Amino acid sequence: MTGFGKSIGVCAGVMLAVLAAAPATGATLHVSPAGDDGWEGSRARPLATLQGARDRIRQDRARGARKEAYEVLFADGEYVLDAPVAFDPEDSGAAGAPVRYAAAHGARPLFFGGRRLPRFQAGADGVWRVQLDPALRFEQLYINGRRAVRARSPNRFYHYMQAPVAYGVDPLTGRVADLSRRAFMAARADIAPLAGKSRAELSNVVVRVFHSWEVSQARVQEVDAASGRVVATASTPWPYFYWKSYLPRYQLENFAEALDEAGEWYLGADGVLCYLPLPGERIERVEAVAPVTPAFLHLRGDALAGRWITDLAFEGLTFAYTAYALPANGQGDGQAAVSQPAAVELDGVRRIAFRDCTFSHIGTHGIWFRKGCRESELTRCRVTDIGGGAVRVGDSKWSKEELPDR
Repeated sequence: MTGFGKSIGVCAGVMLAVLAAAPATGATLHVSPAGDDGWEGSRARPLATLQGARDRIRQDRARGARKEAYEVLFADGEYVLDAPVAFDPEDSGAAGAPVRYAAAHGARPLFFGGRRLPRFQAGADGVWRVQLDPALRFEQLYINGRRAVRARSPNRFYHYMQAPVAYGVDPLTGRVADLSRRAFMAARADIAPLAGKSRAELSNVVVRVFHSWEVSQARVQEVDAASGRVVATASTPWPYFYWKSYLPRYQLENFAEALDEAGEWYLGADGVLCYLPLPGERIERVEAVAPVTPAFLHLRGDALAGRWITDLAFEGLTFAYTAYALPANGQGDGQAAVSQPAAVELDGVRRIAFRDCTFSHIGTHGIWFRKGCRESELTRCRVTDIGGGAVRVGDSKWSKEELPDR
């Protein structure tokens, strides 16, 4: 399990309202991986990126072009995303004149948010290794399109906390503090592999705690192998022993000694990526992909200010690979990972459509119609292999503000 929740696949068909189809008339832009964003976007001289098409429409309008329907057609091939593509109110279409970003007839364009890694080298110990740039850090890895398991302990099920730590010396401050949301007593055998590790080495180890309504994650701050005390770098919303009638479950992830089962991987601070292959995997036929972009699309309108993004459609497009990176202060919510981000986020939108799209290999939630979203749809779309929920509607916080009608 990677990201901040259980990985699940969902076929989503969520509709907030039915949009009108794009009219047959209007301007057409062509996009191809072999194109150039400096070209005009004709079939013979296509643009190269989704961002380039968005910007060309902006430029046309800045030159005084009337707001007409646009059809942006993507040819077959792969379009690399190293950051989310942002849309603002100025990118809107109009009622009866939408902007449609769609696969060309018969094409299956892929928006690729990952990076393909160099080939592994097999070691005598059975571990495959490759030296990467130490600056390249990632917390999910895909092998031939399969989400590989980050090295963890135990391999199956959980460890169990043995006793709470109410108060103790906080290793961050050196002062006595309430540690009930950061520290616990472990069985000494469970944390023995962490004994003797430096503070820097422990900072790469993640402790994942299974609460009643939430799964929290934080890095390890300190381990006392003699007493069994473990202290995390960040507090959780719930005390570890909130329910006193059972022993809380946890896992430890991302340390070299946990790399002990086929299909697991570990990325060292030195940039060496280690992978234990599954039976039958052949090194020359393995493609390893590390997610890079944290999201695919951001639509940032402001409903309260009346600055809507309207009349956009995305049709027949495939988006794959987004990254999730554990924040320095850990990750935890009251329940359901409500504050965590999504691969596609929408705020202040009206008449936005996603039709026949696929979103996969996601480190976070899938699609989030967040603040002030109206008259929009998600139809015949597939959201699969995700780190959280597939589709979310509404903000995680209540607002007493009334949205303007226009």
